[in-house]
Amino acid sequence: MMKVIKLATLALILALATTGCGTTKIVNVPAQNVAKQMSQKEMHDAIYRAGISRGWSMADASANVLHATYAKRGFTVTIAVKYSPSSYSINYVSSQGLKYNPTTQTIHKNYNSWIVNLKKQINMEVTLT
Repeated sequence: MMKVIKLATLALILALATTGCGTTKIVNVPAQNVAKQMSQKEMHDAIYRAGISRGWSMADASANVLHATYAKRGFTVTIAVKYSPSSYSINYVSSQGLKYNPTTQTIHKNYNSWIVNLKKQINMEVTLT
């Protein structure tokens, strides 16, 4: 009986080790059109406010790209938010401590919920502008 329990435990450990331990495919947000025509500055400011309100550090990367960094509990992730007066997109840039696998394009499962929440917040900020 003890041998069966040891084998079952070993099989469980191997199964968990090969499942990716809570990883999922990365979700990037393709161009999202906004219903409201805005200036470049208004869109920049709406995205900036959205990121700050969700706990992201925001920095200008170029004329129409903001880099947003989220760091907590020993991990860091950076994304690029490209924008125009009528749309924006969100793309993964880099991370540490989130089990990112460039071959399979997988990352810790919490990443996608942070991106979805940021997208919702940007949409809300655009509406309020």
